[in-house]
Amino acid sequence: MSAALEGHMSLSYKYFAEDSQIIQTGHNVSQWKAKYNKEIKEMQLKNNISKSDYAGFTYDAVWVYALALDQLFKEDPSYAADLRATNTTQAFIKKISGLSFNGVSGHINFTSDSSRGVETRNSRLTDIIVWQFQAGQYVQVATYHPKPSLADEGDLDIYKELIIWPSGSQPDDGSEKCVVEGLQNFLNLTCTQTVVVLCTFCFGGLTLLLFICFLLFKRRYEKKLEQMQEFWRGRPLFEIFDGWEIPRDKVVINRKLGEGAFGTVYGGECLFDSQGWVAVAVKTLKLGSTISEKLDFLSEAEMMKNFEHENIVHLLGVCTKTEPIYTVMEFMLYGECVCVSVCVCVCVCVCVCVCVCVCVCVCTKTEPIYTVMEFMLYGECVVCVCVCLCVCVCVCVCVVCVCVCVCVCVYQDRTHLYCDGVYALW
Repeated sequence: MSAALEGHMSLSYKYFAEDSQIIQTGHNVSQWKAKYNKEIKEMQLKNNISKSDYAGFTYDAVWVYALALDQLFKEDPSYAADLRATNTTQAFIKKISGLSFNGVSGHINFTSDSSRGVETRNSRLTDIIVWQFQAGQYVQVATYHPKPSLADEGDLDIYKELIIWPSGSQPDDGSEKCVVEGLQNFLNLTCTQTVVVLCTFCFGGLTLLLFICFLLFKRRYEKKLEQMQEFWRGRPLFEIFDGWEIPRDKVVINRKLGEGAFGTVYGGECLFDSQGWVAVAVKTLKLGSTISEKLDFLSEAEMMKNFEHENIVHLLGVCTKTEPIYTVMEFMLYGECVCVSVCVCVCVCVCVCVCVCVCVCVCTKTEPIYTVMEFMLYGECVVCVCVCLCVCVCVCVCVVCVCVCVCVCVYQDRTHLYCDGVYALW
């Protein structure tokens, strides 16, 4: 039973006020207790009367009746003629409800919340003590002090250092824990309020981040636009291509080659007075392009017309009078230099794989059977021969690939590849 009771808590009224509190007689509570204990000792010897914790309540009750009767008779002495009359009883209750004084058991008051209209309580307010059963005795672990002016509010003083939890930790009420409990405790808010604050903060942070990114991109765009304007300052936008302008009716587009950064790239033919019809590649600027995109497109054309190198695609002309704007360039039949580079890399990889397979096959046919690494460690001559053969094969294949690439390039006009504005590395 003691183990079952260990740690349980109970409530009780506070029997006496603070020792320093002054009561109706002008004495403090401590003096009243001393006098009460003295009289109880004398009565115990004569009438076998013991000390009671409720003596303070009884003493204050007598004072309540005495003060109420005193006010009642002062108001109208005729009330004393018939104390059981209805009007006398109602007046007596009204006087009791209006009392307010400090008694032995605490402050005596039967009204509350005077700011919102007087409300009468059927019982007085007093401090409440929280007890915990520890090791066979009760220990005071908290005190609740109600506020006389408010019906449902007060102050709770908890003595946490005196509380003993049998399980070792404070139990909860079984409700679900908040997912942001740490932040909730820090902000001292409810879980819902904390989540709202967190979402608002995250949304605000994301909005601020997007705004900063927008400002950075805007600044970058404006800087780029200023650079382009500086480049074209003093140059009429289309007059610099007067010597390169080709009538649009001399350009015939007959197929689509792909998509570029500014628009679609087409294949077709162009009629030149000195060469006749020539196969060309036509880069177009998409309709509705911004000023910045037009400047970039024409800047590329301006740069390409200044290059004269056998390994760079030549600009043959432009069509800028009407939209869409065209840049007419040489057409390379065999595509980009990237394709040739990829072919060389694939050939080399295939050769390496073939060499490794040959080495493994030769090594696994010898006795005893060793791995390739073991043969290399022991210096077997068979492996050396295999490696030498493989190296020779790789070199031969690479030479053949390079020769093929050179032949392909030579086959094209002036041995240059289709590298748009970029040097081919030969």
